[in-house]
Amino acid sequence: LSFALSSRQNAPARFMQTKDREVEFEILFGNTTYTDNTGMLIAEKYSSAYEINADLEKIIGTMSIYTIYGGYNLAYNALSTAEAEQQIPVGYVVPTAGEYTFQLDDQSNYEQVEHIYLMDYEQGSTVDLLDKGYTFETVKGKNESRFAINVILKEEKEDITTGINASEANNEQPQKFIYQDKMYILQNGVIYDATGKKVLEIR
Repeated sequence: LSFALSSRQNAPARFMQTKDREVEFEILFGNTTYTDNTGMLIAEKYSSAYEINADLEKIIGTMSIYTIYGGYNLAYNALSTAEAEQQIPVGYVVPTAGEYTFQLDDQSNYEQVEHIYLMDYEQGSTVDLLDKGYTFETVKGKNESRFAINVILKEEKEDITTGINASEANNEQPQKFIYQDKMYILQNGVIYDATGKKVLEIR
């Protein structure tokens, strides 16, 4: 089976082969004697439904911290960006009365996070955990109404050149591609819109 060279076409350039953003971090809770942690996983592919291999239900012990979402107490909470911006209740159980602290795990990557707000309804205060931890006094036992958390991610800077390699960029043959529902043309290292107006030079 053979084809005439004149009927062959180059495969369209794979300009939009991008990896969805995913942000993951842990919140530490405790004092010098007792500690626990809970995690959050934020990406557009997650929803408010319980998702196996993403959400993880918490087994509540005598020392626990967890987020409460969709009717579940979660050790790991997988959410979309919009859902993470809502005020998500944070529950805790402590074995003794005293002073306890919320703080971020310094092993996590926060480069794409703008704010992680912790609200203390009892004290009427809000702290950004990216700036500092939060220490408070509490009695022994469980509390699921005092705290909430919400997470604001940094605005994504979109790059129209994502996926363009050097050979495609310098190709003399015009190459059409779709980006965010708009058609563009790449030729000799220059990107034009559908009207022929130059949008970006990448060579």
